[in-house]
Amino acid sequence: MQIATPLAGALQFSKQCVLASDWLMDGSGPSQPIQIMKIKDSISSQGRQRILVVEDEADIRRLNVDMLIWSGYEVDSAVDGAVAWELLQQNHYDLLITDNEMPNVSGVELLGKLHAAHMTLPVVMATGGLPDFTLRPWLRPNAVLCKPYTFWELLVAVKETLP
Repeated sequence: MQIATPLAGALQFSKQCVLASDWLMDGSGPSQPIQIMKIKDSISSQGRQRILVVEDEADIRRLNVDMLIWSGYEVDSAVDGAVAWELLQQNHYDLLITDNEMPNVSGVELLGKLHAAHMTLPVVMATGGLPDFTLRPWLRPNAVLCKPYTFWELLVAVKETLP
């Protein structure tokens, strides 16, 4: 099963998912939680890495944070790009996971701030609509998750994007 496909230098994940009890699953059946456990075990053995999750939708932000913490990461969150920018200036992060369409400062604007400040940080953009990076390819994130995405897709993107 192919989970990710290359997209002009970034990873783009499938948009197919099925709501099954409390888990968002990609339709691969009962083996999905076992696969997530395998990723969790490999992450835990690598040590704790710090992730900043930026998402204006509270439920999505909470679920992403909870899944990443459960998977062994240290996680902070921000409600929009403006709050995220403050946190990025005050703390060290190994990965940024950001939505694009948010109030105050969008995900693309946040990437522009990172670039202007010469901050090198891997980025996963989780968005409902893929921004056009043709005119500013240096702002292209390392991976793109198209909403809705599964926890499995999130964890794979994190694992493959982290250094």
